[in-house]
Amino acid sequence: MFKCFTCENAGDNYNCNRWAEDKWCPQNTQYCLTVHHFTSHGRSTSITKKCASRSECHFVGCHHSRDSEHTECRSCCEGMICNVELPTNHTNAVFA
Repeated sequence: MFKCFTCENAGDNYNCNRWAEDKWCPQNTQYCLTVHHFTSHGRSTSITKKCASRSECHFVGCHHSRDSEHTECRSCCEGMICNVELPTNHTNAVFA
């Protein structure tokens, strides 16, 4: 059994982690997923963290949306509350 930091559309990483529910992940999940939306200036606009299945971790990496000037980075990791940090670029938006 393992836990992940869990939040939905938090404004920043501090508040996501601080108010994250402390609960065990469901049996059909093996990983912790983090989805980070941020502006071209690097300011976070939305952070979602949750327990995830392998299929939800297929689409890791960063995608820049030209029309909204926003970037979305997704990362997955394995292990107890491993999703502390935010993915911000191709180096850390990985399946670890």
